Amino acid sequence: MGILSFAFGVLTVVAVMLVAVVVVGIVKVLKMQKEINSLERWVGDTENSVNRRIDQEHECIVNVIGDDRRELNLRIDSIASYIDSRFDKMENKLVGNNAKKQLND
Repeated sequence: MGILSFAFGVLTVVAVMLVAVVVVGIVKVLKMQKEINSLERWVGDTENSVNRRIDQEHECIVNVIGDDRRELNLRIDSIASYIDSRFDKMENKLVGNNAKKQLND
């Protein structure tokens, strides 16, 4: 009977240790699962934040390019108008000089 009690005692200790190891393993797995879920949320939030920032920067760049394009077109129109007025002035001088020559002849 002594050997049987000893064997049951050893088996009981082994079973308790096995249960303890399983419980500790389950607790660690659950903690890791919580941490993984937390990291997934953080990655998702960071991705959304980066995407919003990229969209804002893209919109800002598009606005700057649009403003620069409008300013460039205005300057081109201004230069074209200035050149046109210079040609008109030169044409008026030439027409005026030709008219004076014809009156003198």
